Amino acid sequence: QERDTKEKEIRIRYFGKEGNERIEKVLKDMKEEEERITKLEKEEANFLKNNPNLSASERDKKLLEMRTQALGSKELAEEYGRRLEYEKTLNKSQ
Repeated sequence: QERDTKEKEIRIRYFGKEGNERIEKVLKDMKEEEERITKLEKEEANFLKNNPNLSASERDKKLLEMRTQALGSKELAEEYGRRLEYEKTLNKSQ
């Protein structure tokens, strides 16, 4: 609480009141997105655990539906899927 107050004072000093408001909005949006992704990860894990016998195409279709609903658009869902594949590829190469 105290740290948040200090950060706000510093942001106002450096960026002004309007700049601080823009920063706070971005921080709030980032937190909300992080919460949506955390919830989505749990839902996906449960779905995969409960449906181990689905074909790859059925599984991918359902995951895309879940991601679209959680993230708000098909484009964001596809972007999220690409990011997961990218991260998985990076982890394999290490």
